[in-house]
Order: sequence, then C-alpha cells, then structure tokens
Amino acid sequence: MGYFQALNVLIRKNIKLTIRDYVSLGVQLIAPLLVMLLLFISQKSYDNGLGFDPEGREDRDTPIEPLGAIPRCHHPEDLPCLTLVYAPDEVRDGFDVPSWVNSVAERNGIPDNEVRGFADAAALNSYLIENPNSTMAAYVFEDYDFELLSNDDVSFVVQYNTTAQLEFPLGATRFNDVLVAPSMTIAMSEVIMSSISGREISFNLSKRAFPHPNVEGISDAFFDYGPLLLFGCYMVSFIFFLYKLVVEKENRLREAMRMSGMSQSQHFLSWGLTFAALMFLTSMLLIVFGYIFRFDFFLETDFAIIFLTFVIFGFALIPTVFLLGVLTRKAQSVNGIVFSYYIVTYLMASSQELIYGVAPDGEPFLSGGVTALREVFAIFPATMFVRAVQTIASASLLGNGLKWEGIDGIDGPDNFFPVRTCWIWMVVTSLAI
Repeated sequence: MGYFQALNVLIRKNIKLTIRDYVSLGVQLIAPLLVMLLLFISQKSYDNGLGFDPEGREDRDTPIEPLGAIPRCHHPEDLPCLTLVYAPDEVRDGFDVPSWVNSVAERNGIPDNEVRGFADAAALNSYLIENPNSTMAAYVFEDYDFELLSNDDVSFVVQYNTTAQLEFPLGATRFNDVLVAPSMTIAMSEVIMSSISGREISFNLSKRAFPHPNVEGISDAFFDYGPLLLFGCYMVSFIFFLYKLVVEKENRLREAMRMSGMSQSQHFLSWGLTFAALMFLTSMLLIVFGYIFRFDFFLETDFAIIFLTFVIFGFALIPTVFLLGVLTRKAQSVNGIVFSYYIVTYLMASSQELIYGVAPDGEPFLSGGVTALREVFAIFPATMFVRAVQTIASASLLGNGLKWEGIDGIDGPDNFFPVRTCWIWMVVTSLAI
C-alpha cells in the first residue's frame, strides 16, 4: 500500500471515529452556538441598562438624588475605619474645630470611635500614608481658613480618599467623589454657618445628571467576554482531540501501525488533517453565528480579517495539541492538563493590554529591558489571538470597524503588534513547535 493510500485509510478511520463519537461531536458543534448566545444575552443586558455601566443607557428624565447624611466608613478588609478625621484637634484663634466636628458627627449618627483629630495637616497626612484606606475623608483647617473665618466667611478643606472603591464584578465607583465629599462639605458648612449666625441653619441640596442618549461603546460584551469565550470554544475541540491521541497512545495503536508498515508521519498527518477540518468547522460556525446574532464585531469588520484571525488561531493550536499528546501519559489526566493549559495561557493572554498597551500620555506601559516580554508572550498563540480579537473589538466600539488597510495598525508609539503581526506570530510559532 502506497504512502497516500495508507494516509487516506487513516483519515477515513479518524473521520469515522469522530462521527461515531456522538457526544463529543455534538458538543463541538453546539459550543459555537452557546458561546455566541451567551455573548448575545450579555450584549442585550448591556443595551437595556442591565450591564455594569447603567449610566451609559438612555435617560431623558434623570432622577433627582438628595445629598444626604455622611455615609459610615467601611474598610475593604473589615478592619477598623475612621469616618471623620480632622486637623487641628484644638481651639485655634477662637474657633473650636473639635466642637464643630463633633456636631457634624452627632448630626450624621457617627459614633465617637470613628472620629479622630490630629495636631495639624502634616500629622494627618503622615497617618494617612501609614494607614492607607483607613478613612474616607478629613476636614483640614489651615491658617488662611482661620483668617477667612475671622471675617465671617466659611472656609475649610475636605481632603478625601481617591482610591477606587471596587464594585461587582470588576469595576470601580467614584463613591467618595460623588457622595462623601459633597455630603461632608454640606455638613460642615451647616455647622459653621450656624455657629457664626447664632441660629440653626440647614441645607436641602440635591444633584441631578444631565439627560442623555445611549452612550455608544461604553459597554460591549464582545470586548469584555469575547476572548475568554472564543478561546474556550476552541478548547472544546482541543480536549476531545487530545483525548483521542492519548487513548491511541495508551492502546499502543501507533506501534501496531508501525509494525504493519505505516510510518509515524502518516499517523500524525492523518490526525492533523482531521483536527484541522474540525478547527475550520469551529471557526466557520463561530463566524456564521456571529453574523446571525449581528454583532458589530462581525458586521463592521472586513470578513477576510475575521476569517483569517479565527482560522489561523484554530490551525495554530494543532502543533500544541500534538506536543501535549506526546507529553501526556494517561488519558485520565487530559482534562486536568487542558484546563491548566487554558487557565495559564488565558491569564497570559489577558495581560496583553499591559504588555502591548500604552498609557493615557501616549507612552507604552513597558519600557527598557522588560519590553522583551512582548516577544515572550507572543510565543503563545492565545496571546496573539486575544490581542487580535480585542484590536478588532476596539475598532468596532469606535463605530467604524477594522478594514483591510488597517491590519498593520497606525503609525505611532502605540503600534505594537497589529493584527497582521499577530497572524504572523501565530503561524511562525506553531510551525516552530
């Protein structure tokens, strides 16, 4: 039997084994639909204001939000936290700062153990540096404040914590900017003006946002979750294929084929072509379902760019699965190996914004000797795939999509690893394996 005749027999054998494994084949065919369905549902939740950036949704009649009492301080690690700190902690030039702060605390229901004074602003700042995130804001009275106060003017400083307050799942809120600082300003102004005028004074202030339409591009499910889910979809075929390779290895089928006159190259080539066909099918299903669900990622990007990004990445995984097949001894360990590979490579790939990104001032995040990390991370096809996907998604967020003439990026300091370079790295590294 000739080389290509034997290769044809092996390919037909692999195809029959793949088709007869109804469960794995069904999962591989359904996975692209499930991935796109999840992204579609996520995008719809974003579009209807149920995402994690509700301020971006259309609101023609924004609500009036009263500025109320000063909120209590809560440490992110449930450690003791001071709601009010102040300086100075003594009567200065006839002005009883501690009494004012105590009045603010009493009006806002703040217990004494959450109030602390310091001798001056320098002592307060030293404490804040040594105890980060231990308080939200502070009242500071400097000499010029006391000069203005002596003229019956209200003057003080609200010094507040600008550390971002985390909120579910991976966002941050400007809690201190929009609530704590204004509430503290109102509370102290009421106390000082009451002290100066000799009568009780209170403010009833509220805030209200401008009416606004939907803010395009503030939330995009494909940009946020697309790389994770797309990579996971390819891993479904990856794990089933690796399992078949290891099972044949355990059953010594390769040795049997070699004894019958077949070569190792025929074995690897037959499975490689079979896996390539499945990866191509997975890529096409992802693209088709992407168009069906009408994601901007697909509609606004040239088809050739989408096609090459997905197909090249699918093919780039083939050498890796053969490498893991050689290193894996038992079929029962395949799940753990693939899961570990997926987690590690995706964590590396998700750092691409730092590795290849630039700061707001236009300077790259990496400089000097550590710039070599760009090439090190590029060795892994997943990094280049995530880089390409997020580059395409970013262009879609801007509303014009990525066109063929833009695959080399733009001239400038932030032109690190454009889409064409990602394709080249995926091809070269896969061939090197």
